[in-house]
This record gives sequence, structure tokens and C-alpha cells, in this order.
Amino acid sequence: MFCVQTLRPLALAALLIGMAAPAMAQLVLPGASAPTSEGAVQPRPAPPKIKPATVDPLLGKPIMQNGFRGRMTLSREKNGLAVRVIFAGEKISKPNEACGIDPGGNEPISLRTVPSTGAPMFEVPAEGCPFTIAVLDDSVMVTGVTQACVFQSADCRVDPRGLWGPSPQVLEPRTGDFEKERPRADRAVRETYKEKIADASGKAEVKQIAAEQAGFSAEREMTCRNYARETVHGFCALRFTELRAVTLQAPPVPPPAAASPAKPAARPAAKPPAKPANPPTN
Repeated sequence: MFCVQTLRPLALAALLIGMAAPAMAQLVLPGASAPTSEGAVQPRPAPPKIKPATVDPLLGKPIMQNGFRGRMTLSREKNGLAVRVIFAGEKISKPNEACGIDPGGNEPISLRTVPSTGAPMFEVPAEGCPFTIAVLDDSVMVTGVTQACVFQSADCRVDPRGLWGPSPQVLEPRTGDFEKERPRADRAVRETYKEKIADASGKAEVKQIAAEQAGFSAEREMTCRNYARETVHGFCALRFTELRAVTLQAPPVPPPAAASPAKPAARPAAKPPAKPANPPTN
């Protein structure tokens, strides 16, 4: 009886330890991928893919800087894509007074394609204020301007940077759609940054990517804080986030193809010898 009573607790303890061992093997630290039943680590789910916008749906639709000033309209002309734009700014002599500049002189400005595997991008060689646009859904992001453009003869200073899109009156009925799309875009940016950090080749690259990710939210806030009624519809923040996701997920732009060597010019055929002219007769 004594031996039986002594062995039962020992057997029970061994049984409990055996049951606990598999549970301990399944322990997953925060941020790690969950192991499979065989113990192998499952791959991290791929980030949502954000599809780049196309140009055609935007053709002929006027858009405005921050949804309320200036005017820009893309069109397809005989020589390709073009844009008509009117900058809105402030007078140099009286900063509180508005002014406007039409750099194309009421004519469309031809666009120059920028090589891109993400959002369609174009250079706009506007006289006195060239800039670059990235085409998004219902909008374009203007970049490539390092400071305000000054038109001394017109007493006007303009800064076209930022998102050009529809007015808040057009956007607010679609607020529900934007709220549904925003989490997916946020996750695409967040998970793609994680992938890039995991694939980085060294500490310097990791530091650079992490710094870019850390500054993303502040950059978005700076860009979108002046969009008309942004706190109501959130359109600018959504498009800014989608642009970042598309840019991060785009494959590298292939290098330009090397020009094939020019073929040597064909040697002209030899001319037959000139025939002697008959002497003039009297």
C-alpha cells in the first residue's frame, strides 16, 4: 500500500510534464510567425498589393490644389498627353492678396513621361515653374518643386506642391468608401516596410528604411493638413498612403537599353567615267 501511494503522485507529475512539453514548444514570441504543427515557422503573409492608377479616368476632369485653389486639367492632344494649369498664389507686394498664373498662356503644356514602374509620372515643363506629377485615382501629387516659384513681372508667388484633387463637396459623399480603403493601404505600407527591413543588406540600410518609415506619418500630415475639409473625408491621407505603397512595391526601373552601334553608311556606287563632250561645231 505504501509503494502504491508513493508512485501515484510521481506518475501524475510525469503525466503533467509530458502534457506541458508540447505547449512549451508552441510558445510564440510577440511579432514572430506562428509555427506549424510540425514546428516549422510559417512565412509572413504578403502585404496587400495596391494597384497603380491609370491616366485615362482623369482626362478632362478639372482638379484643384488642396481641393479649392487653382485649376489643372489633363487632356490627350495630337502630340500626346498635355495639361492646362492655373497656379493660385499670393502677391509678392501684398501677401494677403491672391493672384493667378497661367504658365501655358491658355494653351496645353505637353507632358514628358518619367520612367516609372509604380504610379504614372510626368514632367510638366511649365515656364517659370516646372514640376512633376504622379497620377493617382481622381488626383495627382505634385512634386519636383523645391521652393515657391516667383513671377516678378506678375507680382505673384506660387507653390504648386501637394495633392490636386476634387472639391470637398464631391468627396464627402464618398467618405464611407475612403474609410474602408484606408486600413488596407495602411497595412500595405506597414508590411512592405517590414519586408524591406528584413531584406536589407546591412545596418546602414536598415537605419535608412526605418527612418523613412518613421517620417512617413509626419510627411503625410504636412502634405494633407491644408486639403479642404480633410478631417471630414480623409481623401488626401488615403491617396498619399496609396502612393507610398505603390512606390514601395514597384519593381526597380530597368536601365535604358544600350544604343546599338550605328551601321556604317553605305558606300555610294562609283559613278561611270564621264564621257567626253563632243566639240562644238561651227
